[in-house]
This record gives sequence, structure tokens and C-alpha cells, in this order.
Amino acid sequence: MIELQSEKSSIKVFFAIWPDLHVKAQLGRLAGNLEHLCGGYRTHSLKLHLTLVFLGNILTTQLAHVQDIASQIKLPCFSLIIDTIEYWAHNKIVYAGFSDNPVVLIELVKQLQDDLQRAGFKLEQRLYIPHLTLVRNAACHQLPKLKTPIRWNINEWMLIQSVATRAGTAYSQLDSWKLTVK
Repeated sequence: MIELQSEKSSIKVFFAIWPDLHVKAQLGRLAGNLEHLCGGYRTHSLKLHLTLVFLGNILTTQLAHVQDIASQIKLPCFSLIIDTIEYWAHNKIVYAGFSDNPVVLIELVKQLQDDLQRAGFKLEQRLYIPHLTLVRNAACHQLPKLKTPIRWNINEWMLIQSVATRAGTAYSQLDSWKLTVK
């Protein structure tokens, strides 16, 4: 648990899935190759994640309520197959994606969004596109195909705190929830 500073303090939080060591290593190598090809700077392998829902700043007094909402969600484990490399020119991001988004992933995001909004939290109103940011500030006009898809078995998801530091953004896990075994 985190130590709460004051009644009025706030923290920036989001729900995410963090890759295991094997997937993280594969994505780290891929990000390094893409950084060389596209310029920009790669996401450090320790920071690679799949955002589910971004809440932004919440009061520390709301944290327990957010955790309670998340703890009510019960869904089975699932797998993701990372099989695409894409580029968003408008924000200069190269990312890894999925040709097929499992129903459970979409259901997890939908339940979180619906339950948080019902509880009064304001969320971004944009289409959810599952992705892992690999390179920022890139200029990539021709991307390679991913030769070997990366299988990622998902068995838990987390609530993460994001803190801006001089060295960049730092993430710390506040809580996690296991998915059920099929």
C-alpha cells in the first residue's frame, strides 16, 4: 500500500498489464531495432506496458474506491499475440499491436471504463486501441514486418502510479488483481 500524504494530495494513476520477463526481453530487442531504423528513442524495457484505462490525477482519498471497483472484476486469463508493428505519424510513435484483440481484453477495459464512470470518474473519450509504445519521436516511413509473433500470456493486471521525475517518468505498482485460471 502507499502512504497517503494529505487529504488534498493527488496521484496520477492508470490500469495496465505489464509483460513478463520473456516478453519484455523480446519487446526490448524489437524496440532497439526499431529505434535504430526509425530514429527517436525507445521505451526502456522496464517501462513497456499495455495501458487498459488511464484515470489521470485522482485524490489520494479516492484510491481505495478505485481499488474496490477493480477488485469486483472477475475475468479469465487470456493470451495476446503481438504480431504487428505500426506507426502513428501524428505523434511520432512506433508501437507493437495485435491483429486480433481477445474478447477478454476488451471486456476488461469495458468493465473498468463503465464501472469507473458510474462511480463519477472522468475518463478520456476516445477509441481504445491496444498497443505497446516501442519508440517515441520516430520518423518511420517503412516499417518491417514482425517475423515471429510474440505470445503473451496474461494472468494479472495492475493499478500503476505515474510520477514525473528529472530522469523521466517513473512507474510504481499500487495494486494488482489476478485473472482466474480457465
